[in-house]
Amino acid sequence: MKTRNQILAFVCIFLLSGMTSLFGSELSTPKGDNIKKEKREVGSFTGIRVGGAFEVIVKQTGECSVVIEADEEIMQYITTEVDGDILRIGMKKPKPSCWNKVNTLKAFITVADLESIDLSGAVEFTTESKIKGDELVMEISGAAEIDLDLDVQKLKVEMSGASELDVQGQAQEAIIKSSGASDMDAFDFQVENLSIYASGACDAKVNATRTLKVSASGACDVKYKGDASVNVHTSGASSVKKYD
Repeated sequence: MKTRNQILAFVCIFLLSGMTSLFGSELSTPKGDNIKKEKREVGSFTGIRVGGAFEVIVKQTGECSVVIEADEEIMQYITTEVDGDILRIGMKKPKPSCWNKVNTLKAFITVADLESIDLSGAVEFTTESKIKGDELVMEISGAAEIDLDLDVQKLKVEMSGASELDVQGQAQEAIIKSSGASDMDAFDFQVENLSIYASGACDAKVNATRTLKVSASGACDVKYKGDASVNVHTSGASSVKKYD
């Protein structure tokens, strides 16, 4: 995983270098002298949608709030708005002279209830407390990295690209759809009834206690823990094995 992260980091740096050349400015190392925090006025929300290169830290406290941390010159380009029940965080194209300061982008979010997470790009998403609820739906793409602590009735996840998901906690039911080169480590996430559909070259580590249904195609590698009854269908070079 570390090797792939290094490769992804190199690719991101290369792409950013190309983008800055398009805007007529060279990418330089930010000094971080003017990092500020700003509380954004938002309404209530039950979903979070983030794209780009943000680091997101979420805590369940009983109320909704958003604090952005970034360079003072970049702050005006960061957008935070609630559309329906979804908090959307993104970024407008900054002026060329600000491109060397966009790497320090953080969002500190508190929620009462969290029902959906939608992440794309190079987002790093972490829960600072256990997230409790009935159902959580997640869509993850790009090179997003997610670290979650959950206690939910039902979890639905769709992963693609080179995304990584580490999850711990528990659920009564989980449905996982994983494709591309995604990587999921859920050995510490105990699920009663689990279904996983894997394709491409993804890796998945799961833990089921009652029933486990696995459909894997391509070159996927699925490992599982627990004493669940197992129903497996594989094709291509995929493998499904119990972890000792």
